Amino acid sequence: MLGQKFRINELTIYKPIHTTYNKMVETRIRGNPSYIGYNGKEYMNIIISNRETSEYEEVQSGSDLEGILNKSFSYGVRFIIEDAVSTYSSGIFVVGYNLLEALDTSTASSYDYQVRVDETKYTKWTYIQIPEGWVFGARGEKAYFHFEHELKVDGNFEPVQETDGVFGKTDNYYNLDEKAYFSYPSGGWIEGICDYKFGNTTITSTNGN
Repeated sequence: MLGQKFRINELTIYKPIHTTYNKMVETRIRGNPSYIGYNGKEYMNIIISNRETSEYEEVQSGSDLEGILNKSFSYGVRFIIEDAVSTYSSGIFVVGYNLLEALDTSTASSYDYQVRVDETKYTKWTYIQIPEGWVFGARGEKAYFHFEHELKVDGNFEPVQETDGVFGKTDNYYNLDEKAYFSYPSGGWIEGICDYKFGNTTITSTNGN
């Protein structure tokens, strides 16, 4: 494909996943026509979007059910830019106050609280046209995500409201042509979403870095 303009028509690929838990994977690949961008050069973007629901990961377990229902958990997404990892952008989630009245916390002997991430991530690859053809210049990512919760009390599942949807992106997602212009001679610029945090639990992003 190097040395010529090309466009990938939008398509959807469904990959079968044989697992014992509910996991959804959907991948889309979209190619954009070339355009004139930073410093008057010609660029082309290829965007790969992937939606996936992770496995459940344990957040906390024990016997103090009232304690878990009252506890606040911070959550967020973490990015990696070149070799540096950024801090989490965060929110706060309290495990359903409405469950306090619905459950008898004094008689519960055990609980297991887990979360998983439903993530739709867009990975953008930006190429720059040089005399020798198209070469890779930069890559960035953005994602829409929310956490899904599973609370098991004495072996019975109890409903917990999902966290609100959150949007996160790497710093240069919308100006990768500028990064490509300066970075292609050294192999290109890489930044991405690496993982999510809920309390002390870390969940790796799909195709994580």
